[in-house]
Amino acid sequence: MRFRFGDGWVSVDQQRFVGELLERHGLAACHSVLTPLPPGTKLRAVDKEGSGPASEGDAHLPDDKALLFREITGALLYLVTCTRPDVAVAVNQLSRHMATPTRAHLAAAKHVLRYLKGTAGLCLRYERQASSEHSNELLGYADASWMSVPGTSRSVSGYAFLLNGAAVSWRCKVQSTIALSTAEAEFDALSAAVREAVYLRGLMQEIGLPQLEATVVREDNQPCIALCKNAVASQRTRHVALRFNFVREKLHAGLIDIEYCPTAEQLADILTKVLPAPQHARLRAHLHGMASWQREGV
Repeated sequence: MRFRFGDGWVSVDQQRFVGELLERHGLAACHSVLTPLPPGTKLRAVDKEGSGPASEGDAHLPDDKALLFREITGALLYLVTCTRPDVAVAVNQLSRHMATPTRAHLAAAKHVLRYLKGTAGLCLRYERQASSEHSNELLGYADASWMSVPGTSRSVSGYAFLLNGAAVSWRCKVQSTIALSTAEAEFDALSAAVREAVYLRGLMQEIGLPQLEATVVREDNQPCIALCKNAVASQRTRHVALRFNFVREKLHAGLIDIEYCPTAEQLADILTKVLPAPQHARLRAHLHGMASWQREGV
């Protein structure tokens, strides 16, 4: 990773690693694309015991190509973990198919590499906000994509926490249970974000940057917010009582606060689904701390 410092800002990127990754797989001179995967992509699993591929893309890879797919996906997982939340959704989809990858999955992995070609220098940029009352203050976003995993009806959760203008923590994960409604899927994502907020607040306390105010977590689903703020239990919500009580406890303790934000301003949306290029670029800029400072070519 490369760290760069300036007057009141610091940035971190993995441009060299991306360049080496593209060179290793023969894509150093490839044409770039605007999104990690084509908008709306939902990679599906193909049963290896089936009667045969329904299309050429469904054909399972031979061992050498399967190894190549796993190598690319593993490298992408490293990128996502360190500096590239903008490709988290694509890598989440790829990593579900490590055991039985198909030609379509390998093509999708190479599509992600082509996206990285055009955004190799993308960094996380943190700016000092000495004159702002929100300096060193965590801000969270939580979102979910209901029933978005083909073949399982499971939903995808995403959250991101920003500090001084850029993301310091993010996650894209398939939910462990099937949500029966959009509100329930959103609540699952929100409860995961609240757990992360509690952890980050403790970490900030240890390094000498205590959070004096409640950590705001922004959510774009009104029923989910109502479920958190109102002590209402019903037959439709009793199976989420444990998570419900946990979130309400932290809310009442003043550790977190939940705010509504319109879907268009929901930064965690980029962590739950593959978005159209303009929306992806706009949310990416905010997530990486580059909304007000764009470098040429990024």
